[in-house]
Parts: sequence; C-alpha cells; structure tokens
Amino acid sequence: MLLNNRHISLPSILTNQVEPLDKFEAAVFEWIREWHSNANDFVFHTSGSTGTPTAITFTREQLIRSAKSTASVFGLVSGGTALLCLSPEFVAGRMMIVRALVTGMELIAVSPSSNPLENVPGDRQIDFVAVVPLQLQTMLESGMHDRLRRIRTILVGGAPVSRHLREMILAKLDGNVYQTYGMTETLTHVALDRITGPEETFKAMPGVVFGQDERGCLTITSPVVDRSVVTNDLVELMEEKSFRWLGRYDNVVNSGGIKLIPERIEEKIAGVFTRLNKQNRFIVAGVPHDRLGNELILIVEGEDDGEVAETLARELPGALEMYEIPRKTHFLPAFVYTTSGKINRVETVKRLNCKGIEKQ
Repeated sequence: MLLNNRHISLPSILTNQVEPLDKFEAAVFEWIREWHSNANDFVFHTSGSTGTPTAITFTREQLIRSAKSTASVFGLVSGGTALLCLSPEFVAGRMMIVRALVTGMELIAVSPSSNPLENVPGDRQIDFVAVVPLQLQTMLESGMHDRLRRIRTILVGGAPVSRHLREMILAKLDGNVYQTYGMTETLTHVALDRITGPEETFKAMPGVVFGQDERGCLTITSPVVDRSVVTNDLVELMEEKSFRWLGRYDNVVNSGGIKLIPERIEEKIAGVFTRLNKQNRFIVAGVPHDRLGNELILIVEGEDDGEVAETLARELPGALEMYEIPRKTHFLPAFVYTTSGKINRVETVKRLNCKGIEKQ
C-alpha cells in the first residue's frame, strides 16, 4: 500500500510496526486490522446528515458481496490501483479498503482533502476512485482534468452532483464519471448514474430492485444486505431498475398547501449562482409562518456584501416558478456540517433561528 507517499506493507500494519502520522492513517490501520481479525460482524455508523447517527451491523459475507458486486460492474482486478481519499470512519472509505483487499488491487491512500490528486505522484496510474462532489469540482477547477481523464472509473457520491459540476464533467471528462446512489444501510451504492448527458437517471446495480412506498419514497431490495430498505428519498420511478431522485421527504416544505421540494428548487438556484459567479453554498428551507404554515426562505453561507440579496431578488423570479421563489434571503457566516462534510440542514436552520428569525 502507498499511504501518503510511504510504502507500507500489510504485515507491518498487522503487527503494529508502523506508526500512523495522522487520524486518517490511524483509522486506515484500525480498519485493516479489524478486517484481518476473526470478527464476522462489523459495525458501521451513519453520517448523521439526515438525523441522529446510528450504528448498523453487517456480516463479513455481506461486505464481500458488496465488494464483488462493484468489482464485477467496473472490472476491478488484481494488479489494478484504487485511490482512497475518503475517511475510513464511514462506509465509502471502509468499503474502498475492502474492495482492494478482496480483489487484490493496490491501494493508494491519501489523507482526505479538497484536492486529493495533489498528494498523489503524477506518474501513478489510478484505475478506480471514489470522491465527493466538492473534491471532484476542486480538481476540475484546479486544471487537473487531464489526470482525471486517465482514471478509468471515478465514482462521485455522498451528496448530489450540482448542475454546474455536471456541466464541468460533461465538458472536461470522457464518460468515466458515475454519480452513485447509496447509503450506509445498503453498504454503499445500489444505483449508478453515468454522467454522459444533462439528465440524471440512476440505474440499479445487479440484482437490486426498486419500488415506492405510499409517500413516493424509494424502497430498495438488494442481494447484498438481505433485507428491504425503506428510504426517505422522493423519486420518480421509471421502472423497478431505474429512477430519478427528487429530494428528501423530510425536507419537504408545505407552504400554503403547496408541497415544495427544496432540492429541486436549489438545483434551479444553482444555475443562477453559477451565472452570477457566486461560490457560496446555500440551502432552501421552511420556517414557521402564521398564515402559510411555513414560508420558503433561502439561506446563504457567508456575509452579504450589500448586493447579493438585491441581485438574487432580481434574478430568481426568472429562474423559478412563482411559488418556488424564497420569500426572504438570510445569510449565515458558517453552516453546520456533519463529520462527513455534509450540510446539516436542521442544525443550520436552528443556528439561523438563534440569530433572531422568528415566526411571522
């Protein structure tokens, strides 16, 4: 294994002959040792982006099935190279290590950063990598598209791919990027959206079947985890093998009897931010309102320079339906994030409330 540009042997990890240089390296060593123990059950923790973090136990056989499924789809074999640049404290990072161990791929690992390729020697071939959208966007904006093109398969997940990032991928890469859909409960991805066009459609991994519950939320039957998973993700189901993701059921805002899906509205607003060359992160949320029940607001991370809110008030009506236009725009110096780097919507809105946003 190449760990932060140090060659580390498996025996040296298993016999504690090598010292970790940071928290990431310690987590890598700990997970490898746990995998090589006699344990049959492994505990994973959810990120907490959609609620309180919870512990989920999987068997060794389930992890192996997940790794082999991914290996089969993407042709991962011994002699290839996999890049780990996500924390092994969560499912995406852990499963990258398991895939390398199960397939015999060489593992190249670098401590997580917004631009992981900066820390990988330029002459090292990478066949397979999983990143979050922020990492991929940073690498593209840093002019690393030539190196990214040389990677055979790039998985991007953990958060939705924005319209702006999708356009960058289409313009600069060559069909080697797959947006993933999955979660801790499904042992990473159960569906893939190969980014070769403007429209987003997720297609099932082998053996996976999709359905919907009475809310319109996705249900998943997967041969990897041996149980049906009911999600809070609102989807447009194409058939039992494909869907279009709409947003989270628990984020829906009922304003004056109209149900609004923040993620769909945010996708449209992102186009406005891109056109205005604004890099701020933002969310759409609902806050209590006496007459409407809830009113839709836009929360922008950062400070208002005196022109942003005014510009948005002028530009948003042209990009949104009348009922999608946020009634107010608020600014927060910093959003609340989970330990895995996702925006914690509930806590971010609470922070806004602490600044004096009261019921209207």
